[in-house]
Amino acid sequence: MLTGSAVFSNNTFDTISSCLQPFKSHDGVYHSNKLSEWPIDYKGQKDNRKNSPSTMDEASRPEPKPFTKSLGADSGKMTVSGDFRGLPEKQVTFLYFAGGNRIVDSVKVNMGQFKWNSTISEPVMVETMLFNKHFRFYAEPGKISITGDSYASIEVRGSKSHEDYLDYTKRLEDLAAQEDLLYAKWGKGSKEEQVILESAIAKLADSQMVRVEGYIKEHPGTHLSMTLVREIATMGSYDQVNRIFGTLDLSLQNSEAGKHVANRLKLLRRSELGMEILNFTQNDIMGKPVKITDLRGKYVLIDFWASWCGPCRAENPNLKNAFNRYKNKDFTILGISLDEKEDNWKRAVKEDQLPWIQISEVNGLKNTVASYYGIVGIPSTLLIDPQGKIIARNLRGAKLDKKLAEIFEPAPGRSN
Repeated sequence: MLTGSAVFSNNTFDTISSCLQPFKSHDGVYHSNKLSEWPIDYKGQKDNRKNSPSTMDEASRPEPKPFTKSLGADSGKMTVSGDFRGLPEKQVTFLYFAGGNRIVDSVKVNMGQFKWNSTISEPVMVETMLFNKHFRFYAEPGKISITGDSYASIEVRGSKSHEDYLDYTKRLEDLAAQEDLLYAKWGKGSKEEQVILESAIAKLADSQMVRVEGYIKEHPGTHLSMTLVREIATMGSYDQVNRIFGTLDLSLQNSEAGKHVANRLKLLRRSELGMEILNFTQNDIMGKPVKITDLRGKYVLIDFWASWCGPCRAENPNLKNAFNRYKNKDFTILGISLDEKEDNWKRAVKEDQLPWIQISEVNGLKNTVASYYGIVGIPSTLLIDPQGKIIARNLRGAKLDKKLAEIFEPAPGRSN
């Protein structure tokens, strides 16, 4: 499913990155892929429903009650037993989030079998690799078995949360099929056809988000709903995440995952529309300091990207078109590279012939500006007005072209 709307498929599990090489989710967002750095990845989309009763700011939300759940005498203990035929992995690595931290654990595989013992306080989504493919399942205290003789035949037993997850994915199968058809056409047509394709994908993402939010509203007490909200919080807007978070049971809002979302909301609030951009200074490609205030008086598209990000590089021609079209109308672009190697950054700028200002701290996702705004997936953008106020987020492709046309080429009789 489109991770763009925090929807994930039953067999590709796009919302969290894979390993070894930079992972591309279906919406074209790249994320860190080291097992120790797997972030939740999806791109928030607009919800068409208005006046949700859950809409509230943090001050008006009731104080959550402590999360309590009886787990029996062996409180929190979990055993996951694997039994497979033809499993190629000699070691299986598990990743999950607990207490706001990424936890990585590994077990040896012997004749297709393994046993993983751990302790968790509440159900968690676990990421792993089985049959050389990314696999996710819900783990919870108790005994869980995972079996199969191929990726397609994998079965998980002993986890009620996983059963909820499978039920959820079935509700989205028709949209997953539509998505596959659309992405099979990606990059294969003319520019005009690509614009139409992007529009169709955006509409599909909106439809998916409506279903996701509907599921959360219908199941406010399940840990799957908590996971969905958490995933939406990775790149969703403050208003969207705050509203959806408010639909969850108070016990979940106060769970470990709920506290993570609450902290995430504090970051997302910084990029609300109308907020003033952070006052920052970073060095350009020649080592010269560049202040964001130096660009005051212009519309500035702040583009978070990296040399290793395929969709970022693929978007550069569109950015160049926009830059050349509006550069004489008080518009510019400021690239912020999340590269970790200076040579790679500079080489990509030269190869793609990017004419706008490029800055970086060459420290990856630890970049000061990216960290301040909680950027964990790229490409990601912020559009600011001549006064330094944020007026749009995550624009690219047809959406960016449309927004810039509204600003610089307003329809007759309409002011921007």
